Amino acid sequence: MTAPANFLFIMDPYETLNLETETSLLLMQELIERDQGVYWLQPEDLALEHNQPMGRVFQVTGTDPLRRAEPACTNLNRFDAVLVRKDPPFDTGYLQLTLILDHLDPDIAQFNDVKALRDFNEGSALNGLRNQSILVSTIPVSPISQACSRASSPFSISPHWA
Repeated sequence: MTAPANFLFIMDPYETLNLETETSLLLMQELIERDQGVYWLQPEDLALEHNQPMGRVFQVTGTDPLRRAEPACTNLNRFDAVLVRKDPPFDTGYLQLTLILDHLDPDIAQFNDVKALRDFNEGSALNGLRNQSILVSTIPVSPISQACSRASSPFSISPHWA
């Protein structure tokens, strides 16, 4: 028999969740029913100590209503999977969360990979779509005569060997 996996959910405080739409609680309950370990960490309870991601972690034993054990200070590298389920905004705290989680061991499964959250988050993506002035012009590089005629443009694209 395979040992149960331990899943860490990094989420906003329970009191702030919209319980009618929060899918993380459904995921947690399904994992609990399958005898997997389910844990909760709030972003403000996360720290980096000696290059190790640490947190004040609660084991979740039920979700309707929410039942959690007493918190324990835990190295996040002991988990098999980390799910970042924190809601935006992408602010300094969110950025710090992603930078700390960069210190997770590479063999830990990450759902909502922190590098992707940091480099292409919903806020920056939506802002880019709304604010056309921050988007870089796209210039086709084919046929080559068109690309060469734009070589003096600040947005020109040339191959690395040119």
